[in-house]
Amino acid sequence: MNPATQEKLSQLARSALEACLGRLSAVTPGSWSVESARALPPGSPFIPAAGQGAEAVVMGVALPAAFSTVLLFAAADAPLLAAAFSPAPPAAVSEGETALLEIGNITLNALVNTLLRAIRRSSIPSVPVRLPAVDLKPQPGCGAVIVSFTVTLEGRTSRAEIAAFLPPALIAAF
Repeated sequence: MNPATQEKLSQLARSALEACLGRLSAVTPGSWSVESARALPPGSPFIPAAGQGAEAVVMGVALPAAFSTVLLFAAADAPLLAAAFSPAPPAAVSEGETALLEIGNITLNALVNTLLRAIRRSSIPSVPVRLPAVDLKPQPGCGAVIVSFTVTLEGRTSRAEIAAFLPPALIAAF
């Protein structure tokens, strides 16, 4: 991945998530904002900022060059993320789970749709699933585009990341 492609992917991802998180800020109790965006060339190590105990919402995208996307967050931040999304704090674990899956669905689709529009392709992503981040195994040789963002609610702040792991064939389309 050359520097121009890295910059293009970073800008696409940033603009997609700024628009998405701006809409979330307007309709949810939380304040959502992009912190940074970067692209990593194929073979670069990806180390989630959430660290040990991270959790993920994962969604795959089927194309001739399939790729995966992930929302990563610290497990301890799950209640804050869910509360920042829902007007009423989740009363049950299943409601919090639903909020986290929906946050993943909304944010990951914003990234996927922007990337696919840029290369004039379309696809239907898989249903998002939640799992421990230690179970993440991006395909070897994939590059990544990563957006870090913060969510603030009632003076508490959480940081999360969204990443798309792109195979070289898909990166070449940019």
